[in-house]
Amino acid sequence: MAAPFFCPWCRHELSAQTDELVCGACHRRFPVEERLPDFSSRSHYWNQITEEQMEVILEIARLHGYRYAIEKIFTLLTDRSHAGYVLSESRADFRAILPITPESDVLDLGGGWGAVACTLAPGCRSVTTVDTNPYTLRFIQMRARQSGLDNVRPARIDPLDDARLPFPDGSFDVAIMNGVLEWVGEATEGVSPQEVQRRCLIEVRRVLKPGGALYVGIENRFAYGYFLGARDHSRLRYTSLMPRSLASLITRLRQGRPYRTYTYSYQGYKALLASAGFGSPELYLAIPSYRDPEYILPAEDDRAIAYFMRRRAAHIVDAMRRRTVQALFNRLPLSVSCRLVRQLFYSYLMVAEAPR
Repeated sequence: MAAPFFCPWCRHELSAQTDELVCGACHRRFPVEERLPDFSSRSHYWNQITEEQMEVILEIARLHGYRYAIEKIFTLLTDRSHAGYVLSESRADFRAILPITPESDVLDLGGGWGAVACTLAPGCRSVTTVDTNPYTLRFIQMRARQSGLDNVRPARIDPLDDARLPFPDGSFDVAIMNGVLEWVGEATEGVSPQEVQRRCLIEVRRVLKPGGALYVGIENRFAYGYFLGARDHSRLRYTSLMPRSLASLITRLRQGRPYRTYTYSYQGYKALLASAGFGSPELYLAIPSYRDPEYILPAEDDRAIAYFMRRRAAHIVDAMRRRTVQALFNRLPLSVSCRLVRQLFYSYLMVAEAPR
């Protein structure tokens, strides 16, 4: 059974009244419209499309189904590749490294369009998916219903920056942050993104059961692609590699806003999770990325990394890149070549355990 809702402000259990949840301690009231509880206290909209366009998507999904709405309408409003991001069940292939059982209660943080929640739902007892966007949460409701899933529970919350989740302590077996942690801090001013991320992780740890698992899928701050000019979350080149203060100066000059989408290195993620009270994480390399992992390699297994890279090198079309990879694994000691891969890889998957 999914965890009950608690007041995100004072953490007392809520009582259900007509179309709202009421806290008997602080007397705050939270509306419930069409079974979607709303714990938000401030507006925070993100999406690939506008709110008006989302209204159209929801109406088409209601009349013709969620797949039709995405494949026929959403693709006209944005890049066609985004349809796969919304619909693909392979986005949740990281479940292979998670301790999810039919008795697990899962919390999906930053649920987006529901690809992860609705893919995990058949294999666990419940999935509670939270986000700030009421439109995509409505979409998830329809997606779950049309897919015959009755164990997916959406809820609207404030940004994760605020570290106020509407659940009691020890509610979930697994918490998912897939492409989410790097955005924590963007909705806040006056506090460093690193501190905001730490507070968010502490709050996530609170709602996990002792020994529960936190999953994080995220980019590497020092990925080799950034050295070659790939754009990071700032949409600028090289800012990921700069000292934070310099990156913020650049984004203020170029975009009129500070740099607040922090990612970290291989060791940096370990330190961040430890500062929030989690155990040392199991790290994996996601290929081609955490967004849609086709291959998942244990990051500390040099033999697995070397075997995969040697096999993959033969299929690299670009001759210069192919020779570079072959030289890396044929001429250097394995410990050196695999260490370079770990430090420069594009993205990581991490599974960290809450204290028992």
